[in-house]
Amino acid sequence: MDELAELQAAFEAVQLTTVRNLAERSCVEILMKLIEQKKVDLIYTIDGKEYVTHKQLRNEILDEVLVHGYVLQSIATIIIEG
Repeated sequence: MDELAELQAAFEAVQLTTVRNLAERSCVEILMKLIEQKKVDLIYTIDGKEYVTHKQLRNEILDEVLVHGYVLQSIATIIIEG
């Protein structure tokens, strides 16, 4: 009986210390629920595998414009002013 109690204690200890990760599908479902409830405002990427904020999208566009040296003052102004 002592051996059973030891195994139970060891099992409980492992359960308390084991890191539990959410499945990708669960994360997507949580995000979809938050988007539906308008608690977060995210934009889907074309492939639908990632979400970005409006601020992140704005920053990525500006980075691309600056990196490639385009002279797109009017577009950059629109993006910066939102």
